[in-house]
Amino acid sequence: MTCHQHKSLGYTYAWCTHHIMIPTSLLSELGNCLLASNGGSALHLLREAKGTADGLVRILTDTFPGFRDTCVDPRTGRQMFLYKRAQIAVADLWAAFRSIYRDHPCHFSSKHDNTAVVIDNPCDFRDIRRLTTFADYRVPQLLREKGVILYDNFLAETIDGKIELPAGSIWEVLIRAATVVVVDRLVDAIREIILRGGDGKSVDTSSSIKEGAVLALSSLPLERRTRIAHNEIDAVRVDWYLWQVGEKLEGEGKLRPHHRTRTVFY
Repeated sequence: MTCHQHKSLGYTYAWCTHHIMIPTSLLSELGNCLLASNGGSALHLLREAKGTADGLVRILTDTFPGFRDTCVDPRTGRQMFLYKRAQIAVADLWAAFRSIYRDHPCHFSSKHDNTAVVIDNPCDFRDIRRLTTFADYRVPQLLREKGVILYDNFLAETIDGKIELPAGSIWEVLIRAATVVVVDRLVDAIREIILRGGDGKSVDTSSSIKEGAVLALSSLPLERRTRIAHNEIDAVRVDWYLWQVGEKLEGEGKLRPHHRTRTVFY
């Protein structure tokens, strides 16, 4: 075997270790911790959150080390809690199951006396608005392309050169934190536009689609616009939209590179 083949084999082994062994260990952790904390019942774990997204995020991060997506700001020493995987797990449960249980009540046996009981939908979280965007790589990539987030020359050259940003480094931390802040501000801006009746003063209405949206909003009564703004516009939905747009543009080759970081938290 040549030296080049040895190096190639070593690279292949390292890739397999990162992409197979680490996810496998996280799955094992999930099962072991669930057995230890809730007798292996995911439903009991959900029930402990008492219908709150915020509560379930806390339970996930307290129970499973693989969900503890924290870092320290190298400049200030302050700990930051981004919790991308924990929050997206909660949001996906909410999206998948919030309406199903309305027609099909959930039955389970109490772990104390095996009594069969019926509970309300454990995934119909009433505080889904407390979640932030799921800060990883695709959304900041899109926001940069649209000029919403600006990088200095050094960071831009690093990302465009596909040079790795170490997990927890100042650049990686700031990109993710900025993404959270920007999406929260987008949510506020969208709500304001809806509450104003969709007037075109602060939005680009050059396309017929946007003009139609503005017209539709302006025709709605204030009460309905208020419900939409406060119940249907949040960081979760905005994140989903931005992710889909980013995936589409990436597939079409219309985005510059995203930042690259080796981490289990994306």
